[in-house]
Order: sequence, then C-alpha cells, then structure tokens
Amino acid sequence: MMPLEFQSISEVGPLLLGGQFSGHVDDVFVQDSKDNNPFNGRIYLRHGANLVAFNVSYINKSSNWNQLWNHQFFKDAQRTSYPLRSYPWLITNTMLDDGSDGIVLRNEDGIGFYRFDPNKPAAKLQGLSRDTSFRDLYGWGQIHQSVVLIGRFYRNTQLIGVMSRKNNEVGPIVQFYAAAKDRLESRKPHPLLPLQKSMALTVVSKMSKATDFYVADIQRNGQDNIILRKETQLEMYQFDEKYELQQVAKVSLVDSSAGLNERFFFVNLTGRPFRDIIHFTQNGLFVYQQNTPNVTEIPIKDYSLIHYHAAFSEANGWMQEYDQSIRLVDTNGDGQDDLLFTGPKGLTVLEFDANEFFWRTLLNPSSLIDVTQRFAIVVGATKAVKVQGGNKESFLLTVDEERKLYLNRLSVRYPTELPEDSGDMQTIIPTVIPVTHRHSTVEIPVQVKRVIPVAERPILRWTEQHAEPMSLTDTVDPVNGAIHFELPIFKSTRLDPVSAGQLHFC
Repeated sequence: MMPLEFQSISEVGPLLLGGQFSGHVDDVFVQDSKDNNPFNGRIYLRHGANLVAFNVSYINKSSNWNQLWNHQFFKDAQRTSYPLRSYPWLITNTMLDDGSDGIVLRNEDGIGFYRFDPNKPAAKLQGLSRDTSFRDLYGWGQIHQSVVLIGRFYRNTQLIGVMSRKNNEVGPIVQFYAAAKDRLESRKPHPLLPLQKSMALTVVSKMSKATDFYVADIQRNGQDNIILRKETQLEMYQFDEKYELQQVAKVSLVDSSAGLNERFFFVNLTGRPFRDIIHFTQNGLFVYQQNTPNVTEIPIKDYSLIHYHAAFSEANGWMQEYDQSIRLVDTNGDGQDDLLFTGPKGLTVLEFDANEFFWRTLLNPSSLIDVTQRFAIVVGATKAVKVQGGNKESFLLTVDEERKLYLNRLSVRYPTELPEDSGDMQTIIPTVIPVTHRHSTVEIPVQVKRVIPVAERPILRWTEQHAEPMSLTDTVDPVNGAIHFELPIFKSTRLDPVSAGQLHFC
C-alpha cells in the first residue's frame, strides 16, 4: 500500500470559470488523451447554466491550467443547478472519429450535438445539430414522467444512442434512437433516427416497469450497457450486432428497503473483466463482484455481494450531505479505483483490498492541517499518472465552505529507504495476526468508524468549529464530532447528589 500526500495548490475558480460561481458543480468529466500524455488531458465542468472546458497540466503551477472555452448551454443563467437526471450529457472521442471530443447534451430546447477539436490552436466549441423532439415543452423535463439516457449503446460506438421512456394515457412508451457521423457532419436537423427493428416485448415490458435507469460500460469494452433498477435487483442489457437487446448480467438481490435513498457506482475495484458495483444507501455500503465462470452455458452473469460496510449508514452517523462528495478514481496508479469522499472527519481516500475484501486508508484526514481544505467537498478528480521524476500524481477539485473552487494535488508517498544493516542492530520481525476468514469481520477505517451509538449524543459536527482539529483527535467521535471524554469538575461529598467523582459528557 502506498499512502498519499495532499497539497493544496491554489484557488482556480476565477481563472478557470471566468465568472460568477455559485459553489455548486453538477458534474465533472475528465477526458484523457489517446496517447496517455498527461499534458493533453481536458476537464469539462458543468456548473449552473454553463459548461467550461480547460486543459490539464501536471506542472506545479495553476497558471498552466488554462480555460479553453466557457459556454452557456442552458437558458437561466441564475439557476445554480441543472441536474443530470433531467439533463443528461455524454462526452466521447469516438463520435466523429477524427481526434475531436464529441459533446451531446440535453437542455430546455432538446438534445444538442457539439464538437471540440483540442488539436487545433485556439479551437472553439462548434455546434453541429439539434433534435428539438426532446424539448422541456414536450414534457421531457419532468423526471417523474420521462427518462432520457444518452450513451454509446451500439456495437458501432461511433453511433450516439438515446433511450427514452415517457408515460402517456396507455402507459410508458420506450424508444431507441441513433445519430450517425455523416448526419452530424452534414448538420442536418433532427439527427436522431428511431431504430426500425422492434425489440422483444419482454424487454420493453421490463423497461416500462423499471424504477430507475443507469448507463455504464459494464464489460469495459467501450460499449455502454443499459442498466435497469427493478424492485429487488439490477439487470444489465446490451445491443448485439443485430441491434437486439440481450441481457448480459444481473445482481439478483440488492437492498430494497422502503424509502431508499441510493446511489450506484460502476467501477473497477478488483480488476475483474466486469466492473464492480458499489451501492450506497442509508443502510450502508455494499460491494458486488461478478465472479460467474466465463462459459457459454451461463449467458447471464450474476453478481455476488463480497463486502458490506455498516459505518456508511445513517445509524452510524453518515449524513446524506456526504454523498455528493463521493468520487471513485485511481489515485495511486495501481489501475484500480479508490474511494474519495469528504466525510465526518474530512477528506478521506480509501482503497479496496481485492483479496481480503476490506478498505485501507490512503489519505487520512488528520494529515490535512488546513481545516478549510480538510472539509472541502470533492467535486472532481483525475486518475494518477507518472510525471517527471517518476512520481505518480493526481489532481482534486474541491469547493470549500466559502464556495471557492480549489485545485489540489495527491502524490504517492514512497517509503524512505532504510540504512543498511550495520550488523549491530537486531532484526525484529513484526507479529502478523492472520485473517482466519475474510468474511468474518469488516475492518472499518478509523475515518468512518463509530465508537458508541450516535443516539447517545447530540448530532454536532464539533471538529469543524475549531481551528485546530488535531489537538483533540482522540477525544472526538469520528462519526458525528461529539465530545466523549471525562472532565473532572469537583469532588463529591456525602451531601452531594452525584455519587461519582466526575461528570461525564455523553
């Protein structure tokens, strides 16, 4: 395990955003360069009505992060958020297959298609076409009545796929569309064409009854899957070469408690061919892995629960506001995603042990002396790359309590070389306690570990109210920040109603 070091570089909001910043970020997308050159990456940041593009440089100067363009995609410039559920988007480098970034985004006027070529000097955002069939005026902005998904759904990943589901008098209607390269380059109106081949009625029926939808490249082959959230399970579908939907995987049993507030992440924790699934709910964190043998006799691969983490539950002090800071990205360059979040004790990074199925701490929030950045909200992160000198570094974008956007660095901290044994020193072999059963216990990192029940003390984030959080770290509950130490007040006598010599907080 290689721990991480955190370094706050500078505030970059005025430099990168070039205008008013509400403090809220809807989404951040990192586009890596095809040649794996860390100086050619780009970041797209959605905040309010605007989408901003800027380059990525791993040189230790924030001035090397230059804004490429800033475009208002939505009508209401004063609105602080256009949520992804109603206004999905996609950025892909396969849409035109010419080295440019293709941008597909739904706004109030429909689904727009754009192109940006980072290889041309002083290149600007170029509008290609728009399909006005998906305007808010036609009800596509009502999240309880309609769903729009955008992805690379087809075997030909140059095709842009759109799935829509809309309720009407007879029930939900599901439809698929595709936009081809030649139609986009010709800038013809209404570039989305419906699929002519009818799908199996059973698949359409399942999509009509699904409670939610997700898009992810489950098999990591460049083609996106359409994921259905059913009452008790997840189902993953993929188009074959005949444009027919086939189910390829499922999670047979997922948490389905009443009133569930949940988030799914489709990531690489264990290095398996199929992506792993992280399920956050108010009941905790669940990790699922696909471990079905890759044989033709089992066409639908099933996922198994390999890890449960109760410390991320509301009963153990996890607050819903922490959910918005969750990011999963490879921060140490080992090829597997790590879990980043701003939790009860601050900014934390954990890595998942794919062999023993538990979390290890890469970045302890107690190592962050600056309180402002310790409790800043993570809004974006780049994966670690090898920079000059051979070190591995990644970058974080955070928003502090004053709603300022900061650029920060995470560096892999390599162990210092020990001096050669002089012969006079006795070698001490540390005692290792073997793990008897990988599923018998769940090792909880101290950053999210509960000491005593939350119900026994008031919910008060005490650590965030003091300028020096390091001074009493062992006496503050890491979940809700309440004090839990004994403070002598007076000595009791026979006449005192207090039987003990101390008063106890908590």
